[in-house]
Amino acid sequence: VLLGLIPWRDARRNRQSARKLSKDRLEEEEQEARFERWLGKQRKIITGSLIALLVVSGAVQIWVEVDVSARAAGLDKERYRAGEIYRIFTAPFLHGHGLHWILNVAGLWYIGRRVEALAGWAHLALVFLVSMVAGGAASVQFMPEHASLGASGGLMGLLGFLLVFETLHVRLVPRPTRRRLGAALLVTFVIGFIGYRFIDNFAHAGGLVAGVLY
Repeated sequence: VLLGLIPWRDARRNRQSARKLSKDRLEEEEQEARFERWLGKQRKIITGSLIALLVVSGAVQIWVEVDVSARAAGLDKERYRAGEIYRIFTAPFLHGHGLHWILNVAGLWYIGRRVEALAGWAHLALVFLVSMVAGGAASVQFMPEHASLGASGGLMGLLGFLLVFETLHVRLVPRPTRRRLGAALLVTFVIGFIGYRFIDNFAHAGGLVAGVLY
């Protein structure tokens, strides 16, 4: 999906756009370029801090071994119900393997800085916190037999928040840029459907709903 279908779709769309080049299309591309340039100049303190936490926790996982860290601070549902409440806050900063970590860091960089620039750092921090807890709670409720790791619940919450925020403030973000959020959500659903045996779709759904409601 990431290395084949999406690049193929983008290339096909670009070819079609080039054949149908128009003044309106050029104006859209100019607006998109201006938005990306503006976004790159905004402060990203909370986004950078969250990524720093993921980097530090990733380094710790490598140092103590992934399995050891998962047992110590992952969202083990049985231990969580036994009173180890802290696990719902520590599990989002742990990951099962390198690719899992890379995808979440990349997603946080792309979505987090957008939320921070458009809505402010306080909303970024609160949405991420509320969504990661909601995602963990949904996972505990609907997937009680399997432990969970990863920041995907918080990321899905940020995505849900942006989908609503940018719909309510359509003049803030160019239309092609807004459409990419829908594509990101679709890709997440496809990956979740294909990899349902090892992906915690309940955490994704819980985080997404929390972000939308927020």
